[in-house]
Amino acid sequence: MRFLVGAMLFSASLGVLAQQPTRPPAAEHEKPLPDLVTIMQKAILKERASETALQGYLVHETLSLVEGLGRGSYWESVSEEDRESEGFWLQGVRVSRLVRTSGFTHHDRGYGHTLSPEELHRENARIDAELVEVAKARVAGDTEGERRAAGILNEIRVSRFLELGTYTNLRRGDRRGRKAIIVDYQGRACVDACTLLDRAARYIEGTLWIDEEDLAVSEFKGRFIETWIEPGKGGQKVLKGSTLAYVSVRRDDGVWFPASMLFETQVNRGSSAHTSSVLLSFNGYSKFRATSTILPDYALVPEDVVPEAPTTTSPPR
Repeated sequence: MRFLVGAMLFSASLGVLAQQPTRPPAAEHEKPLPDLVTIMQKAILKERASETALQGYLVHETLSLVEGLGRGSYWESVSEEDRESEGFWLQGVRVSRLVRTSGFTHHDRGYGHTLSPEELHRENARIDAELVEVAKARVAGDTEGERRAAGILNEIRVSRFLELGTYTNLRRGDRRGRKAIIVDYQGRACVDACTLLDRAARYIEGTLWIDEEDLAVSEFKGRFIETWIEPGKGGQKVLKGSTLAYVSVRRDDGVWFPASMLFETQVNRGSSAHTSSVLLSFNGYSKFRATSTILPDYALVPEDVVPEAPTTTSPPR
C-alpha cells in the first residue's frame, strides 16, 4: 500500500536556495506513518481472509519436540521427536492426519516409522469419529461441545491474537527483503470464547512485523512477561521468559500462510535447567479437492502451490 509523501518545505528566498545544494527526494522512511488503529484493523481483516483461504489447502506439517538440559545456546538434547502430518479442513473442521514419526533418545540412537496402511486406516477412523462428535454437537445446538470436539479450544489463529493486542511504538523497517510496519505488542485478557492461546495472550509481549504492501503479519517474536499456568487439571506451567515466534510465507496474490511456529520454555529442576522446544513447520501447501470423507484420496492443483519460506529454527541440538 502506498502512502502519500508529505510536501517538502522550502525557503521562500531564492537567494538562500541558490546557495544550498538541491535536496534529494524524500527518503522512504520520511513518508508519514499510517494510523496505528487503522493499520491494525486492516491487518486483522487480512488475517481472517487468509485463514478462510487456508480451508481450501492441504499442507504438510512437521511437529518437532525437543527436550534438553542446559540453558540458552548451551544445552544438550536428550530426546527428539518429529511427527509428520497432513493438515486439511473437512466439514468446517481443521484436522491433522499423522503419516510418519521419527526421533531419538539417549537410549535409542534413532528411529523412523511411516504409518502402514492399517495404521492409516485407524488414523482415518479416529478423524471420522471426531467429525461424528462435531456433527452431534451441531445438531444439538451445543456450541461449546462443538468447539471442544472440533479442537477449536487448541486452535491458533493469528487474527484472534491480533484482536487481543494493544499496540505502541509504530515504526518502519524491513523483513526478508520487504518493507514492513513494525509495532510493539502487549496482549490483553480474553473474556468470551477463549482458546488456550487466547488465555495466554495477556502474559505475552513482543514485536510484530506487518508487510507494508499487503498489510499481513509476516513475523512475530514474543516472550512471556509473567508465568502462566494452563487452566484445567494438570495444566502445564509456562515460565516467565519463555519465548514464541511466528513466521509466514507470501503467495504471489499477496495472501500469507503460516510457515512456522516456535515455542521454547525453560524450567529449573533441582540443579539442572530443563529446556523444551516445540517447532511446528508448514510446507508443501497445495490446493485440493476432497474425494471422500476422510481424504484417503484427493486431487491437488499443482499450479497453486505456495512457495517455501525461511522457517523459525529451534535451538541447536
